Amino acid sequence: MRQAARWKLERGSLLGLLEQLMGSMTVLGAISTQLAMRSFNILGLCLFLVWALSPLGAQSVLRIMSADLRENASLVALAHFDTNNAGVMSANISYWQAKSPAPDNLYFTALLTASTTRSSTSDFWGNVKLPLIGELDQQDSAGNTSGWREIQNYTLVKTYPSLLGIPVSGLSRVGNTTFNINSSYFDVDCRTVANDSGSGVWPSRVNYTAYKFFTYLNPSNNGTELNSNSNSMEKYSAPIIRWISPNYSPSNYRGVTYADYIVHEQFVEVAVNCECPDIGASSSRGDCFASAVRLQRRTSPRSQSIFSNIHLFDQFATALKSATPVTHPGTPTFMEQYMASPNGTVGEEVPATDLFRLSKEVFSQRLMHLINTFYIARLGPIIMTGDFPWTSENAAYGYLSSAPIKSISGVFTQRDTIPTCTMNWGWWSMFLFASLFMVGASVVSFTLASRTLNPDILGYISTFTRDNPQLYHIASVSSAVSGLERARAMGDVSIRFGDVRSDDHTKGELGIGETKWTSRSESSRYYQ
Repeated sequence: MRQAARWKLERGSLLGLLEQLMGSMTVLGAISTQLAMRSFNILGLCLFLVWALSPLGAQSVLRIMSADLRENASLVALAHFDTNNAGVMSANISYWQAKSPAPDNLYFTALLTASTTRSSTSDFWGNVKLPLIGELDQQDSAGNTSGWREIQNYTLVKTYPSLLGIPVSGLSRVGNTTFNINSSYFDVDCRTVANDSGSGVWPSRVNYTAYKFFTYLNPSNNGTELNSNSNSMEKYSAPIIRWISPNYSPSNYRGVTYADYIVHEQFVEVAVNCECPDIGASSSRGDCFASAVRLQRRTSPRSQSIFSNIHLFDQFATALKSATPVTHPGTPTFMEQYMASPNGTVGEEVPATDLFRLSKEVFSQRLMHLINTFYIARLGPIIMTGDFPWTSENAAYGYLSSAPIKSISGVFTQRDTIPTCTMNWGWWSMFLFASLFMVGASVVSFTLASRTLNPDILGYISTFTRDNPQLYHIASVSSAVSGLERARAMGDVSIRFGDVRSDDHTKGELGIGETKWTSRSESSRYYQ
């Protein structure tokens, strides 16, 4: 800036332009000078842009290179327990007639899990739970345009259809995997929960040793009971089921609780996210949770299910009743204990259990847990508690012939453990431009200095002594010397900016003179 101002001064220039150049020696000066002189012109803008290269050039050095942990995505082959394809198996009456200790124990273990596990996104073994889409519909009946309900957009999911989740095989022990599964669950809609003395609705059930939990009702015959001895194989799209259980007290029998409900099978598509951050994890299932859910686009319901007809349902109900250990006669069964209070009484003998006091919503939720948990436990006991080696060869030889398995693909994303250095070409361009500009400015400054004949007097205090009448008595210094040379020659001279006409009592004059002849200026004195 100095050399440019010196060059312009030698050739003649506007005073304002020279002051702009000399005042813009710093970033702050480039701004304050324009504001003070009110000189908002092209030169002022150029000076500001030139000084802006200083911080930008410094930052560009720090931002040219960056080290990041990259994420690599790839397709992986997975397999999951498929409730959609379990219809043929579950519709086999002999399948429910067989005594199966392993799935029964699995079912009973699920009933004993802690409340935190029952409300978590996965079960005790890390299997992902299906969200209850009806609960989300109460918060948002539409979802987005594609029908997806984003789980994070809703309040905490309070309940799940089953205490057991859907096992998935093929997950990596480190990294994240996202995939979609098609599955289903039974949704219970309780219409009536009431108390009966035993002489009205169920006169044949007053003896607690004779009742059965579930009874298939005939919707076309005023709700009368159907039994498995009926020759009718009529199928109902939404059959009415009746729960019947006695009410208990320590000394006497106090009637029965009965509840009529309808079971709907919900077919859903669930988006699942599995996070496995620990390389040394003992299980590759990781932390799986459902991130979104929507209804499947099905043109027709399943042709076979456990609620298809009275014969199939009666065997399922019998198997469900006998799945838990036998309690003492006259005390609630484990199923009744769970229905009454799943958080603290399951596994204990509680003498009083009056289920008719439950609301229809609570009754529906807890009964839904029992039905879906037992259903999943019976269909997939060998794959529920551990990883299953799913391959096409194993399927061909019947390795998993007793469990419905479906192959799917997922997206596996893994973050690198070693940082990858990347070049930011934008900041690199800024660094290159700032560096070249500095070199160019140095060349221009040297060129202007060499082409200027006059001495450099701009910006020096000694310049104020040139042609100063107040300092005429001091030995004169050549006018051809620069400001720095004049300062060296007059280094011992004391000067002051003050009143150079202190002997005039009417008015003073401000100027630079020798200290001993120049008095300090006063606020009460008039200066011309």
